[in-house]
Amino acid sequence: CIRADRPADYETAWRRVSRECRLLTASLLWARNRRLLAPNIVPAAARLPGVYGHIVNRLS
Repeated sequence: CIRADRPADYETAWRRVSRECRLLTASLLWARNRRLLAPNIVPAAARLPGVYGHIVNRLS
């Protein structure tokens, strides 16, 4: 947006490209704050390493 001299479009573009990261992060934080879910996050990641790895890779 800056190179294209469209600084007003930056916010919309940032929201579009960061949507997945923000959703995954918010979902993990939501689960972490649930009494019944929080203790199961690490065991679930251990049982489903492919799913966990995919999420981590998408966040990086």
